[in-house]
Amino acid sequence: MHLPAAAVHHWKFTVPAVLGTAALIAFVDQPASAQIAPNDSAYDSRTASDDLLLIALPIEGVADSFILRRDHNPWKTMLAGVAAIGYTTAAVQALKLAAGRERPFLTGDGDGGFFQGGNSFPSGHAMASFTVASFLAHRYPRHKWVAWVAYGLATTISVLRYTGKVHFSSDLVVGGMLGYLVGACAVNCR
Repeated sequence: MHLPAAAVHHWKFTVPAVLGTAALIAFVDQPASAQIAPNDSAYDSRTASDDLLLIALPIEGVADSFILRRDHNPWKTMLAGVAAIGYTTAAVQALKLAAGRERPFLTGDGDGGFFQGGNSFPSGHAMASFTVASFLAHRYPRHKWVAWVAYGLATTISVLRYTGKVHFSSDLVVGGMLGYLVGACAVNCR
């Protein structure tokens, strides 16, 4: 609920983010995706990104909550994290439905056209992983290793989605930015 007002209030961040995304879509997405040749490792990348998102990232979140329980109640932390993921899931599905962006190499001509009935934009994996990473980094700001591990996993998941030919670069950048904002807001917006 706070994100639209925050986007207007923080226009110095919002305007470059929107212009940068437009530049990625217009000039980078297709040429960069064309450089990734189809091969068997694409399936491995998709599988690894799914495993990291569904197994490693939640384990890290739970472990952080219990290791650092002196800072916050681990059960409240996990409940707040689950709520943040719920908001992320709802937002990403609404955005995917509205954008209808075609996925690279999977449907139609793979040109990444919007309003084509696809579900590439934004990346749900990037948004979810950066939501968790941002949530943990903002929840435990005194423990820098939490941020390093969480953002490292989120970045790895995003890169694997790209090399797995599931998303264009702009899908991942927008998903990551939105996930960061949702995770930060889950801790700081009251």
